[in-house]
Amino acid sequence: MIVPRALLTAFAALPLLLAAVPTRPNEPPPSPPACPPPAAPTSANETRAFRIVRADAEDAGVVKMWTLVRRAVAFQNTLDTPVSVTIDGRSCGCLQVILSKSDVPPGEQTELTFGVSAVPAVGVQMQIVTLRATWTDAKGPQVERINVPLQYQTEVSFFVRPESACLTGIQGGRAHLDVFMYEPGAPGDPPTVGPPTCSLPGWTVRTVDDPVEVPRPVLHFRAEGPVAAEPGCIDGIITWAPSDADPNLNGTAYAARVPLRILTRSAYRAFPGGLVFARGPGDTTATLGLTLVARSDAAPPPASVRLDSETPWLSVRLDPPARAVTCTLTPAPDMPPTGSVRCRALAADGAALLDFPIVWHTSATGGPSIGDPVPVH
Repeated sequence: MIVPRALLTAFAALPLLLAAVPTRPNEPPPSPPACPPPAAPTSANETRAFRIVRADAEDAGVVKMWTLVRRAVAFQNTLDTPVSVTIDGRSCGCLQVILSKSDVPPGEQTELTFGVSAVPAVGVQMQIVTLRATWTDAKGPQVERINVPLQYQTEVSFFVRPESACLTGIQGGRAHLDVFMYEPGAPGDPPTVGPPTCSLPGWTVRTVDDPVEVPRPVLHFRAEGPVAAEPGCIDGIITWAPSDADPNLNGTAYAARVPLRILTRSAYRAFPGGLVFARGPGDTTATLGLTLVARSDAAPPPASVRLDSETPWLSVRLDPPARAVTCTLTPAPDMPPTGSVRCRALAADGAALLDFPIVWHTSATGGPSIGDPVPVH
């Protein structure tokens, strides 16, 4: 087919003709975004919405270990519209941050106060709190992020290792933690600190004298005590009081500290980790079993087993010498097609040694089976 030259010329000129057509006067302009994305954080001295009316020094200088380093900065709203301020971020989760007012009317002030405990670290330490300010003016919604810094340098008298610890213990047993303390750049005498204490109930801290295993400038401490009688976790802290012999530590709440967490594990494990009854529509009574295995020789023997909730279609019994648990499921009219319950093994004094799940459900294939639906306790 032959296309006339005039038609080709018309098609080529069509985009130019369309571009030249003016927009209709009553056509609304495109809507602006609800809130523009915030730019990179600015310095507290360069903010558009606020001016600083008073502020502590950004550089706190050299501070003693474990003292609280803080900074307060007061901002005044310089706009003719209210500004909303929130904490947008912090450089470390250990920072404690307080903002006196979140909604700041024109001309009024809000004060940011933040602080951190000076840990024994080498070099200049920098902490930053980021504020997010939002407001609406003639141009629409506005937003900016403001960085407020704080820096300091810790006067390190000595180091403590580990800085924190998490221990696992068997319920009803005992646990211990070895802590070492040394003074950098001082190869002679060990650090001078006050007596240590531990906040965990029944725990003590003593000095270990082992010059063969540990060099002379290093102090060796051992914290030890009982593990809780019930599974779970408990938090405590080991602290050393300041010593009058070290003027650098006077006036501080403590010379050193080691946060400590004790995770208590059950005295027994179950093999398998739980029981699962998979029933068919016509199945009747089924029996399954598992074995209790002690985690330590000091674990008390199991004396009984008990279901945590009323389930008439389930019965459990314990064979103490074999430490074997047998569970029987007898279908009942009010038994739901699917369900679960936890069974608890108890010592003679009633202390819980272990709990494990028992699950039942109806399947198309049927037949009882033993499963391990959860990790071994």
